[in-house]
Amino acid sequence: MMTTFVTPVFGLTEGASFGLGFRELDPVPSPSAGAPFTYKLDGSYDYRVLSVSATFTADATVANRLPYLSFVNEDNQDIWTIYTALTVVAGAVAQVTFISGYPVNEVQATTHAQAPIPDMLLTGGCSLVLGASGIDAGDQFSNVQVYREKYPHGPNGYPTGLHPVTLPGVA
Repeated sequence: MMTTFVTPVFGLTEGASFGLGFRELDPVPSPSAGAPFTYKLDGSYDYRVLSVSATFTADATVANRLPYLSFVNEDNQDIWTIYTALTVVAGAVAQVTFISGYPVNEVQATTHAQAPIPDMLLTGGCSLVLGASGIDAGDQFSNVQVYREKYPHGPNGYPTGLHPVTLPGVA
């Protein structure tokens, strides 16, 4: 006779168990110029955002801008926002990267900034908003990439994060 035990597992990811999740890099088509970029999360999954990276090109007509990333709920209310420590001057091009687990908000060079993302699970229907303070009609985000973990939920998902394991020889 075999006894079946149910033990917690970490799925295909390394963090705390939310069921069997998987990671994917999603390169995003370049958004429209002159406006923040909104990336809506599909309602079939829960998400942990690992990184958001983009190139920001500032138009020459407006002075300084501060790129930011916001997590926004289904009701379009901010859950969390962080600005980079890099002030992008008029006419400049900068690489901005938001990284989960990154310890500090810092400028790597005059053209590259990194900022931390909190380790939080977002439900489907939430959005990521990538923008800049004082954004102008000629400003542009490009080469946007979102690296994320996805966890299925609902009747076909893994709501408990448990996986049955059968141990041979255990009665």
